[in-house]
Formats: sequence, C-alpha cells, structure tokens
Amino acid sequence: MKDSLGPLWVLDAAEGAWRRAQFTDIRPGAVLLTSTASGWYDSKLGWGLKHRGPVTSRAQSGEVPDGMSKDDASCADRWVDLVEHLEDVEREVGLLAEGLAPLDGLSAGHLKAARLAGRYHDLGKAHPVFANTIRRSCPEGEQPPGEGPWAKSRHRMGRHERKYFRHELISALALLHPDSTLLDGSEHSDLIAYLAAAHHGKVRVSVRSMPGEAERVPPRVLGVEPAEEVGPVQLPGGKELPRIVVDPSVLFLGGGPQGALSWTQRTSQLLSQLGPFRLALLEALVRVADWRASQAYRTPQPAPDQAVASDEQSSAAPLPIPAPTGAFEQEVLW
Repeated sequence: MKDSLGPLWVLDAAEGAWRRAQFTDIRPGAVLLTSTASGWYDSKLGWGLKHRGPVTSRAQSGEVPDGMSKDDASCADRWVDLVEHLEDVEREVGLLAEGLAPLDGLSAGHLKAARLAGRYHDLGKAHPVFANTIRRSCPEGEQPPGEGPWAKSRHRMGRHERKYFRHELISALALLHPDSTLLDGSEHSDLIAYLAAAHHGKVRVSVRSMPGEAERVPPRVLGVEPAEEVGPVQLPGGKELPRIVVDPSVLFLGGGPQGALSWTQRTSQLLSQLGPFRLALLEALVRVADWRASQAYRTPQPAPDQAVASDEQSSAAPLPIPAPTGAFEQEVLW
C-alpha cells in the first residue's frame, strides 16, 4: 500500500518531526501524511485500497505533538507553581470521577488511586533538568518569580538539555522510592505510580532506553540517570517528598533493591487485575484532568472570525509540512 500511495511521511513521536515512512511505520496509532492526489482515502471510512481518485484536502495547520525531549504542555499564560497545579489536577480527577456512573470492576479505591495520581503526577518537575528548562524559557533579563518548583512557565518551553528527558518517569520513581512515604498505607501504590507515569502517554507499560542512552556512562533511561537527587518538595495535603536519590533499577528485569518488583512486573499485574480497558479509563481520568487544569491557566482564545493583531497571535508554530508539491492530508490510523 505504501508504494501505491507515493511519497509517505510519518510523524516521529520521539523527535516530534516528520520523516519519510518505512513499511514498519504503518501501524495502529501512526500519523501518516501523503498527497491528496494519491487517493486511497475516504473522508468517512479512512484509508483503504478500494478508494480511488483524488481526495479533498482537509489539512489544517497545527502543532506537532511534543517529542520525547520537549515539554510544550508545561507553558501557560502565567506562572503556576507545582503545589497549585497538583491540587488542581487532583480536584479535576475527583470531578470527572463523580460524573461517571458506577463502573463495573472499578472500586472506590481505584478512583481514589486516580485522585492521588493527580496529586503526585508532576513530582518530576522538581528535578534539576526540568527546573533548568523552566529558567531557560525566560527571555534574557527575566527570571521565574520565585524559587519554585514550577509546574508551568509563562513562556514557551524549549527542549530539555537532556535528550528524551521525561519528568513523569521521575514522578513514578519518586513514588516508588523506599525513602518516600507518600504512598504508605495505600492498597494501590503500583496503580498510582503507573497513572502518574502515564499522564502524557509516553511512559506506559514498558520503559526502554532511547537510542544512545544505554551505551552512556552512566546509562540513561528517558533522560534519567542513577544517583541524582530530587527534593525535598512540599506537596498538597501537608505531605512532603523528602530528598531522594533516584534509582532507575526498578525499571529493569530483576527489579530494584531488596527484591522490589520491576516496572514490567508491576504493570503486568495491573493489566491482569484490571484489564486493558479499565486501566485505560483510569489513565484517561488523570490525563483529561491534567488537560482541564492546564487549560484553566490559559486566556480564552478569540473566535476564528475575530480579528487578532499580529502581536497577540499564539506563539505556537504551525505544523511543518514536507515540501513536495500537491495538497496533503493528515490522518491518525487506529
């Protein structure tokens, strides 16, 4: 099918950029781009070999989804400190859960775990790499209005100084750390850590080093190195994350110290206990709550038919479309 489509691009989720597609890139969840002149697409049914003739373009400019090294979602129209954002997301998870009918197979304990995941999902933003990115987001001569830690910058965030760095992986490692007492007494500690890790959709049931990371000394996993310090951090509800030394060993087969289960073992148990659909629903509660809280920090945008002065337009860059001639169409393959 790829050869019949002609030139075909795929959105590289790791780099946040378009590249020429290979056959192995055509899979569920891929975002593919090709010329509308190639056909093979129906506006109601999607891709298919039976659809012949040119396609009416529905392409729209927009933002490229964050790559693994960017945190564009961590900017807002004002500075937002970490405690405020964690409180807001925990509240939004609760409101979303209240609006759902009784859910077969999900207990009050599972929904409480989702709320706690909202409370702790951004612990990793206290990590020095994220804090440095926040500071570098400021124009020359400006500094954040306090020591932080900050959840949102009022300026557009650039790339982290460490390629592939994911703050949400730090959040999960902090929650699972033996010196952390944040999940003491919880019957769903693994679920809370997983939901915190998964709230951007980039750290989920398996965690692997990106190209070039495993060969480093020290090795990295999604930009995380062993023996780095995080904390202390004051948190909602009078809680505190103490100073901890990050230990990524829990991510690998064999598990962490003192016989701790590995990440794969923990997530496999969650899938076995809840099934993929219930687990996905809990993921969605935390993720949508984070979106809702983040949207509240942004000034409402004017309607499309309202004139906007050039200096008031969004700083978001349009989706960079590859150069060859012809109209193009973007479509998510499910």
